[in-house]
Amino acid sequence: MKKFFLVPVILSLLFSYNCAHLRKKPQTGVEHQSATARFIGYKLTVRVKASPREIEQYLLNPENLECKAGTYALKMISRSQIEKLGDTARFKFEVAKLSLPFKFTFVYFKPGEEIWFLGQADIGVMGFFRFNYRPMEGGTRISLNYEMEDPNTFLGDLSEAINMPEAIVKLMEVEIAKGQEHFDPSLQADQLLKKGLRGEFYDTFFQTHQASIWINASPKRVQEYICNPQSRVTLWEKYGFDFGPCFISGEPGPWPVKFKIMGIQYDYDSFPASYKYGEHVSAYWVNRMGIARLNMTFKPDQGGTRFSFADMIELPAGIAEGGGNLIMSIMQVPAALEKDLLGIKNEVEGTG
Repeated sequence: MKKFFLVPVILSLLFSYNCAHLRKKPQTGVEHQSATARFIGYKLTVRVKASPREIEQYLLNPENLECKAGTYALKMISRSQIEKLGDTARFKFEVAKLSLPFKFTFVYFKPGEEIWFLGQADIGVMGFFRFNYRPMEGGTRISLNYEMEDPNTFLGDLSEAINMPEAIVKLMEVEIAKGQEHFDPSLQADQLLKKGLRGEFYDTFFQTHQASIWINASPKRVQEYICNPQSRVTLWEKYGFDFGPCFISGEPGPWPVKFKIMGIQYDYDSFPASYKYGEHVSAYWVNRMGIARLNMTFKPDQGGTRFSFADMIELPAGIAEGGGNLIMSIMQVPAALEKDLLGIKNEVEGTG
């Protein structure tokens, strides 16, 4: 009789052991992915009968960006004044019955030379509007470089149906022609646009990296560590990166951030983007060499957190002014990310 009861007990213990043995254990190493992201670019250069200072004042007035080109329209939603870096103005792009909200953020300014705006659609697509201007005889030579993340990745057939990049380019052409007419009433915008698009399209690419690691702590605990001011000091001293206060501040920025790769320090202005505590945070980093987008996500995973860090970094157009060093550093990003994520894991688990 005792043997009869002993058999199911043994089988039960063996079953429990095998289940525990076969249960998936969390991966403790760093998982990597790298790719390239396509951006559709357009460049237009014209002469405007105005001084660089007058050009700046015109571009920093959001109302001057409103325009219409056939069935396409760019309309302001907010009337915010653009005066300093981090200031934003909300617009909507309209075509037929479709309306796509987005915002412009003023992210870079070199007086007398450059103004950059970051455009971020609510659906996730981002684009850059970079105005470069130089005095010339009779006015100012101004170049607009517009670059937009390939919208087919986000909108698929819808983007193809409305040809979004070309639609926005037509609106930008109208905006530039309006500016020329504004400063020289002898010109007429419709006559300037009579021959069609005056610039040219091109493709450019960003380098993307993503790395993730499992941490034996809750998502809230991981983000608490990331956002702790003392943690920033530790992570900079030990691992060479400092995300600044942008992830914990409700202010638009810019916030100083810095990181080191191969012993070279890079300093950026950071502008907060989307944010949901304990789930994800993102920001845009800007300096004279380009723009980067950073995302952190915190997901529950097997009793802990799957912490992911993704970046999309613009490759410098030229090799001047440290561009060569940046390219070499970008090549080392996967190794640097692995070091940083392992450092965060060790610090969070060591302080639990």
